[in-house]
Amino acid sequence: MRLRLRSAFTLIELLVVIAIIAVLIGLLLPAVQKVREAAARMKCQNNVKQIALALHNYENATGKLPGVWFEAKAPAAQDFSTWMFEILPYIEQDAVRTQGMTTSNTRSVFAAKSNVLQTFICPADASAPDNTYQESATRIWASNSYPGNVMVLDPAVTRSLVNAMPDGTSNTVVVGHVLKFCDGQAIGWGTSPNLWASHPWNAPGAPTNPGFGWQTYKNLRTTAQLAGSTRGGNTPSNWAYGYTVSGTASGSNAPFTVGQPGDGFCFPSTLTAPHSAMVIGLGDGSGRTVTPSVSVATWYAACVPDDGTPLGNDW
Repeated sequence: MRLRLRSAFTLIELLVVIAIIAVLIGLLLPAVQKVREAAARMKCQNNVKQIALALHNYENATGKLPGVWFEAKAPAAQDFSTWMFEILPYIEQDAVRTQGMTTSNTRSVFAAKSNVLQTFICPADASAPDNTYQESATRIWASNSYPGNVMVLDPAVTRSLVNAMPDGTSNTVVVGHVLKFCDGQAIGWGTSPNLWASHPWNAPGAPTNPGFGWQTYKNLRTTAQLAGSTRGGNTPSNWAYGYTVSGTASGSNAPFTVGQPGDGFCFPSTLTAPHSAMVIGLGDGSGRTVTPSVSVATWYAACVPDDGTPLGNDW
Protein backbone atom coordinates (compact mmCIF):
# COMPACT_ATOMS: atom_id res chain seq x y z
CA MET A 1 0.00 0.00 0.00
CA ARG A 2 1.44 3.36 -1.02
CA LEU A 3 1.35 6.40 1.27
CA ARG A 4 0.47 9.68 -0.37
CA LEU A 5 2.53 12.60 0.94
CA ARG A 6 1.01 16.04 1.08
CA SER A 7 3.27 18.56 -0.57
CA ALA A 8 1.45 21.83 0.27
CA PHE A 9 -1.15 23.55 2.43
CA THR A 10 -4.72 23.54 1.32
CA LEU A 11 -6.36 26.90 0.66
CA ILE A 12 -8.36 26.69 3.88
CA GLU A 13 -5.24 25.97 5.94
CA LEU A 14 -3.45 28.90 4.32
CA LEU A 15 -6.33 31.24 5.11
CA VAL A 16 -6.36 30.07 8.72
CA VAL A 17 -2.62 30.78 9.04
CA ILE A 18 -3.06 34.23 7.50
CA ALA A 19 -5.93 34.98 9.90
CA ILE A 20 -3.85 33.92 12.91
CA ILE A 21 -0.96 36.13 11.77
CA ALA A 22 -3.34 39.07 11.29
CA VAL A 23 -4.71 38.62 14.81
CA LEU A 24 -1.19 38.47 16.27
CA ILE A 25 -0.20 41.62 14.39
CA GLY A 26 -3.34 43.35 15.66
CA LEU A 27 -2.42 42.42 19.21
CA LEU A 28 1.20 43.45 18.75
CA LEU A 29 0.71 46.90 17.20
CA PRO A 30 -0.76 48.59 20.31
CA ALA A 31 2.12 47.20 22.36
CA VAL A 32 4.65 48.53 19.84
CA GLN A 33 2.95 51.95 19.87
CA LYS A 34 3.08 52.03 23.67
CA VAL A 35 6.78 51.18 23.61
CA ARG A 36 7.43 53.94 21.07
CA GLU A 37 5.47 56.46 23.12
CA ALA A 38 7.34 55.47 26.28
CA ALA A 39 10.67 55.81 24.49
CA ALA A 40 9.72 59.23 23.09
CA ARG A 41 8.55 60.40 26.52
CA MET A 42 11.81 59.21 28.11
CA LYS A 43 13.83 61.06 25.45
CA CYS A 44 11.72 64.16 26.01
CA GLN A 45 12.17 63.94 29.77
CA ASN A 46 15.91 63.53 29.28
CA ASN A 47 15.93 66.67 27.12
CA VAL A 48 14.32 68.82 29.81
CA LYS A 49 16.69 67.35 32.38
CA GLN A 50 19.69 68.31 30.23
CA ILE A 51 18.28 71.81 29.82
CA ALA A 52 17.63 72.19 33.57
CA LEU A 53 21.17 71.00 34.35
CA ALA A 54 22.54 73.42 31.74
CA LEU A 55 20.90 76.24 33.68
CA HIS A 56 22.71 75.03 36.81
CA ASN A 57 26.03 75.02 34.98
CA TYR A 58 25.36 78.47 33.53
CA GLU A 59 24.59 79.80 37.02
CA ASN A 60 27.74 78.16 38.42
CA ALA A 61 29.82 79.92 35.76
CA THR A 62 28.16 83.36 35.88
CA GLY A 63 26.59 83.59 39.33
CA LYS A 64 23.14 84.24 37.90
CA LEU A 65 20.38 82.70 35.79
CA PRO A 66 19.77 84.01 32.27
CA GLY A 67 16.64 85.99 31.51
CA VAL A 68 14.18 84.58 28.99
CA TRP A 69 15.72 87.20 26.74
CA PHE A 70 18.48 89.75 27.08
CA GLU A 71 19.07 93.03 25.29
CA ALA A 72 21.56 95.82 25.77
CA LYS A 73 21.97 98.82 23.52
CA ALA A 74 25.58 99.78 22.87
CA PRO A 75 26.83 102.79 20.90
CA ALA A 76 28.00 100.67 17.99
CA ALA A 77 25.96 97.48 18.21
CA GLN A 78 23.00 95.73 19.72
CA ASP A 79 23.58 92.84 22.09
CA PHE A 80 20.53 90.59 22.24
CA SER A 81 19.97 86.98 23.17
CA THR A 82 17.59 84.35 24.57
CA TRP A 83 18.11 82.07 27.56
CA MET A 84 18.42 79.09 25.22
CA PHE A 85 21.24 80.79 23.35
CA GLU A 86 23.00 81.46 26.65
CA ILE A 87 23.01 77.78 27.71
CA LEU A 88 24.35 76.46 24.37
CA PRO A 89 27.91 75.85 25.69
CA TYR A 90 26.41 73.70 28.46
CA ILE A 91 24.62 71.36 26.04
CA GLU A 92 27.74 70.95 23.84
CA GLN A 93 26.66 73.48 21.21
CA ASP A 94 29.59 75.90 21.34
CA ALA A 95 29.75 76.13 17.55
CA VAL A 96 26.16 77.38 17.33
CA ARG A 97 26.84 79.98 20.00
CA THR A 98 29.95 81.11 18.11
CA GLN A 99 27.81 81.52 15.01
CA GLY A 100 25.60 83.90 16.99
CA MET A 101 28.46 86.05 18.26
CA THR A 102 29.56 89.15 16.35
CA THR A 103 33.12 90.30 15.71
CA SER A 104 32.68 92.87 18.49
CA ASN A 105 31.85 89.99 20.87
CA THR A 106 28.21 90.92 21.22
CA ARG A 107 25.37 88.44 20.89
CA SER A 108 23.27 88.26 17.74
CA VAL A 109 21.03 85.25 18.29
CA PHE A 110 19.27 86.00 15.00
CA ALA A 111 22.38 84.77 13.13
CA ALA A 112 22.02 81.31 14.71
CA LYS A 113 18.24 81.02 14.43
CA SER A 114 18.08 78.25 11.77
CA ASN A 115 20.09 75.63 13.68
CA VAL A 116 17.86 72.70 14.62
CA LEU A 117 19.06 71.37 17.99
CA GLN A 118 17.74 67.97 18.99
CA THR A 119 17.99 68.79 22.71
CA PHE A 120 15.32 71.44 22.08
CA ILE A 121 13.03 69.10 20.09
CA CYS A 122 10.40 66.68 21.40
CA PRO A 123 10.62 63.48 19.29
CA ALA A 124 6.88 62.79 19.66
CA ASP A 125 5.71 66.16 18.31
CA ALA A 126 4.53 65.98 14.68
CA SER A 127 3.35 69.60 14.45
CA ALA A 128 6.42 70.78 12.47
CA PRO A 129 7.81 67.72 10.65
CA ASP A 130 11.08 69.34 9.59
CA ASN A 131 11.54 71.13 12.96
CA THR A 132 11.53 74.57 11.35
CA TYR A 133 9.23 77.52 10.73
CA GLN A 134 9.61 79.45 7.47
CA GLU A 135 8.66 83.05 8.09
CA SER A 136 9.71 84.11 4.60
CA ALA A 137 11.93 82.96 1.73
CA THR A 138 14.98 84.25 3.58
CA ARG A 139 13.93 83.67 7.21
CA ILE A 140 13.86 80.09 8.47
CA TRP A 141 13.70 79.52 12.22
CA ALA A 142 14.49 76.33 14.15
CA SER A 143 11.66 75.01 16.31
CA ASN A 144 11.56 74.65 20.07
CA SER A 145 9.57 72.35 22.36
CA TYR A 146 10.71 73.56 25.78
CA PRO A 147 9.94 77.12 26.94
CA GLY A 148 11.42 78.52 30.14
CA ASN A 149 9.40 79.84 33.09
CA VAL A 150 9.56 83.64 32.77
CA MET A 151 8.94 84.02 36.52
CA VAL A 152 12.20 82.17 37.20
CA LEU A 153 14.18 83.34 34.15
CA ASP A 154 13.08 86.92 34.75
CA PRO A 155 14.22 89.28 31.98
CA ALA A 156 13.99 92.27 34.31
CA VAL A 157 15.82 91.04 37.43
CA THR A 158 19.16 89.25 37.74
CA ARG A 159 19.06 86.48 40.34
CA SER A 160 21.05 83.47 41.45
CA LEU A 161 19.53 80.00 41.26
CA VAL A 162 18.44 79.94 44.91
CA ASN A 163 17.21 83.55 44.99
CA ALA A 164 15.14 83.00 41.86
CA MET A 165 13.22 80.16 43.55
CA PRO A 166 12.57 80.96 47.23
CA ASP A 167 9.95 78.21 47.38
CA GLY A 168 12.66 75.62 46.65
CA THR A 169 14.33 74.42 43.48
CA SER A 170 12.73 70.97 43.74
CA ASN A 171 9.30 72.59 44.03
CA THR A 172 9.55 74.93 41.03
CA VAL A 173 8.91 74.28 37.34
CA VAL A 174 11.67 75.85 35.25
CA VAL A 175 11.12 74.23 31.85
CA GLY A 176 7.74 73.41 30.28
CA HIS A 177 6.52 71.83 27.04
CA VAL A 178 4.78 73.30 23.99
CA LEU A 179 4.09 72.13 20.45
CA LYS A 180 6.60 73.25 17.88
CA PHE A 181 3.74 74.77 15.90
CA CYS A 182 0.45 75.55 17.62
CA ASP A 183 -2.52 75.83 15.25
CA GLY A 184 -5.56 77.15 17.07
CA GLN A 185 -7.57 78.44 14.13
CA ALA A 186 -10.49 76.05 14.63
CA ILE A 187 -11.12 77.41 18.13
CA GLY A 188 -10.73 81.08 17.30
CA TRP A 189 -6.97 81.46 17.75
CA GLY A 190 -4.28 81.96 15.18
CA THR A 191 -1.13 79.97 14.53
CA SER A 192 1.92 80.23 16.76
CA PRO A 193 5.36 78.78 16.01
CA ASN A 194 7.63 78.17 18.99
CA LEU A 195 11.26 79.05 18.32
CA TRP A 196 14.35 78.80 20.52
CA ALA A 197 16.10 81.86 19.03
CA SER A 198 13.11 84.20 18.87
CA HIS A 199 13.68 87.53 20.61
CA PRO A 200 11.18 90.42 20.91
CA TRP A 201 13.43 92.54 18.72
CA ASN A 202 13.16 90.19 15.74
CA ALA A 203 10.35 87.77 16.59
CA PRO A 204 7.98 86.79 13.77
CA GLY A 205 5.00 87.06 16.13
CA ALA A 206 3.66 86.31 19.61
CA PRO A 207 4.07 84.04 21.47
CA THR A 208 7.16 82.73 19.68
CA ASN A 209 9.60 83.73 22.42
CA PRO A 210 10.87 80.65 24.29
CA GLY A 211 9.06 81.24 27.56
CA PHE A 212 5.80 80.60 29.39
CA GLY A 213 3.93 82.31 32.22
CA TRP A 214 3.73 85.74 30.56
CA GLN A 215 0.23 86.59 31.69
CA THR A 216 0.84 85.33 35.22
CA TYR A 217 4.05 87.37 35.34
CA LYS A 218 2.07 90.44 34.26
CA ASN A 219 -0.50 89.85 36.99
CA LEU A 220 2.09 89.36 39.75
CA ARG A 221 4.99 91.66 38.99
CA THR A 222 5.26 95.40 39.57
CA THR A 223 4.94 98.04 36.89
CA ALA A 224 8.68 98.71 37.21
CA GLN A 225 9.49 95.06 36.50
CA LEU A 226 7.21 95.02 33.48
CA ALA A 227 8.86 98.16 32.18
CA GLY A 228 12.27 96.61 32.73
CA SER A 229 11.17 93.58 30.73
CA THR A 230 9.93 95.59 27.77
CA ARG A 231 13.42 96.05 26.28
CA GLY A 232 13.51 98.85 23.76
CA GLY A 233 9.75 99.20 23.37
CA ASN A 234 9.17 95.58 22.36
CA THR A 235 6.46 94.06 24.52
CA PRO A 236 7.51 90.50 25.40
CA SER A 237 5.26 88.15 23.50
CA ASN A 238 2.25 90.35 24.31
CA TRP A 239 1.67 90.10 28.07
CA ALA A 240 -2.07 89.60 27.69
CA TYR A 241 -1.73 86.77 25.19
CA GLY A 242 1.23 84.57 26.01
CA TYR A 243 1.20 81.31 27.94
CA THR A 244 -0.28 81.49 31.43
CA VAL A 245 -0.13 79.05 34.34
CA SER A 246 -3.33 80.01 36.13
CA GLY A 247 -5.96 79.06 33.53
CA THR A 248 -7.21 75.78 32.14
CA ALA A 249 -6.92 74.16 28.74
CA SER A 250 -9.86 74.51 26.40
CA GLY A 251 -12.60 71.97 27.12
CA SER A 252 -10.98 70.57 30.29
CA ASN A 253 -10.18 71.34 33.91
CA ALA A 254 -6.47 70.65 33.43
CA PRO A 255 -3.94 73.52 33.58
CA PHE A 256 -2.27 72.20 30.41
CA THR A 257 -3.02 70.02 27.39
CA VAL A 258 -1.70 66.50 26.83
CA GLY A 259 -1.87 64.44 23.65
CA GLN A 260 -1.53 65.68 20.10
CA PRO A 261 -4.50 68.00 19.42
CA GLY A 262 -6.30 67.79 16.09
CA ASP A 263 -5.54 70.27 13.33
CA GLY A 264 -6.65 73.72 14.40
CA PHE A 265 -7.39 72.71 18.02
CA CYS A 266 -4.14 73.67 19.75
CA PHE A 267 -4.92 76.00 22.66
CA PRO A 268 -2.06 78.55 22.59
CA SER A 269 -2.55 80.06 26.05
CA THR A 270 -1.64 76.85 27.89
CA LEU A 271 1.31 74.48 27.67
CA THR A 272 0.88 71.35 25.53
CA ALA A 273 2.73 68.02 25.48
CA PRO A 274 2.04 65.31 22.87
CA HIS A 275 2.31 62.65 25.58
CA SER A 276 -0.11 61.23 28.14
CA ALA A 277 1.37 63.64 30.72
CA MET A 278 3.10 67.02 30.82
CA VAL A 279 6.91 66.82 30.72
CA ILE A 280 8.72 69.41 32.85
CA GLY A 281 12.15 70.30 34.18
CA LEU A 282 12.50 71.39 37.80
CA GLY A 283 14.82 73.91 39.35
CA ASP A 284 16.91 71.20 41.01
CA GLY A 285 17.97 69.87 37.59
CA SER A 286 15.56 66.93 37.46
CA GLY A 287 12.95 66.04 34.87
CA ARG A 288 9.56 64.48 35.50
CA THR A 289 6.01 64.14 34.21
CA VAL A 290 2.83 65.63 35.65
CA THR A 291 -0.54 64.03 34.97
CA PRO A 292 -3.49 66.16 33.81
CA SER A 293 -5.31 65.30 37.04
CA VAL A 294 -3.17 67.84 38.91
CA SER A 295 -5.21 70.77 40.18
CA VAL A 296 -4.80 74.28 38.82
CA ALA A 297 -3.89 75.47 42.34
CA THR A 298 -1.05 72.95 42.65
CA TRP A 299 0.25 73.66 39.16
CA TYR A 300 0.14 77.40 39.85
CA ALA A 301 2.10 76.94 43.09
CA ALA A 302 4.73 74.88 41.26
CA CYS A 303 5.16 77.52 38.53
CA VAL A 304 5.21 80.63 40.70
CA PRO A 305 8.60 80.44 42.45
CA ASP A 306 7.98 82.89 45.28
CA ASP A 307 4.35 82.72 46.44
CA GLY A 308 5.14 80.61 49.52
CA THR A 309 2.36 78.12 48.81
CA PRO A 310 3.12 74.45 49.55
CA LEU A 311 2.46 72.01 46.72
CA GLY A 312 -0.71 69.95 47.02
CA ASN A 313 -0.91 66.21 47.59
CA ASP A 314 -1.67 65.75 43.89
CA TRP A 315 1.87 66.81 42.89
